[in-house]
Amino acid sequence: GGGGGQATPTSWVVWADGRTVEEAERSLARLVPRQLYWGHCIVLVFGEEMARHGLYPVIDFFLRSRQPREIMWVMMAKGEAREVMESYSPLANTSAQAAGFLALLKVGKFVRLKDLAEMLASREGEPVATRVEVREAGTTPGPAPGQGTSPTVPRQVEITGSAVFRRDRLIGWFNAYETTGLKWLKGEVDREVLLVPTPSREEEKVSVSIMGGRTRILPELSGDRVRFHVQMRVDAMVAEQQSLSDLARPPQAKALEALVAEEIRRRALVALRKAQQDYGVDPFRFGRAFHQKYPRQWREIEGRWNELFRRA
Repeated sequence: GGGGGQATPTSWVVWADGRTVEEAERSLARLVPRQLYWGHCIVLVFGEEMARHGLYPVIDFFLRSRQPREIMWVMMAKGEAREVMESYSPLANTSAQAAGFLALLKVGKFVRLKDLAEMLASREGEPVATRVEVREAGTTPGPAPGQGTSPTVPRQVEITGSAVFRRDRLIGWFNAYETTGLKWLKGEVDREVLLVPTPSREEEKVSVSIMGGRTRILPELSGDRVRFHVQMRVDAMVAEQQSLSDLARPPQAKALEALVAEEIRRRALVALRKAQQDYGVDPFRFGRAFHQKYPRQWREIEGRWNELFRRA
């Protein structure tokens, strides 16, 4: 858009049907006056219905063809994928760029095509991917009052959690809170903000910024019973406080550390219990830690790992 005249759209959303990706691409080529080039693809979005039927019949095209890059982001739409493509952000030229920039900021769980392919091929845990939805966010200011045009409300892509799979089929979702626990249990401790009460002043809050950390998973096998000891070490800093308490004093600092540790533990347990009790799958890749420690026993139980993990 621009140039002094009336603004023109910066993107064009077009679609075609096909029983395979290749057939749909050939149908699309009949109405797009350019050669289609998959190498420029930033984001691959699956609709919820297709994901629940299975990714294997579709994902093969993107892994076999020479053009698609395996570093493209893979996202699961809560609803139709077309809604994500038709969204609009005032700060990006296309919906794909808006989703791609969100992925680079790492404000949730993000998966590239190569990561998804690895998870689909592995028996050490189940795949997870990014969950996206389209929601109204903010306003684009209109002209001065009395000129007849009201502000517009863009419908933008929002990261709302993660998608959980059993093999290649979508079986459920983690919300944003549960996704934080999922990432930490997978050892992906990166920037996050926790809200905890001020020691001795529960009504006043402290914002704690997580800077990084690591997770260590220690499996144990006793007969047919599997146990895991999970150790998390997190580096954090106080970003904001609502009270006048001196949090640098050793007793206050110690109490604040305990509150942060409890919040981390709570988030991890929420994700863990949902995976075990509601879905009966291991999206945390605990199976990898077990395989590394017990390679001989793994060969005997890998086919029923989800069953053992559910009772772990």
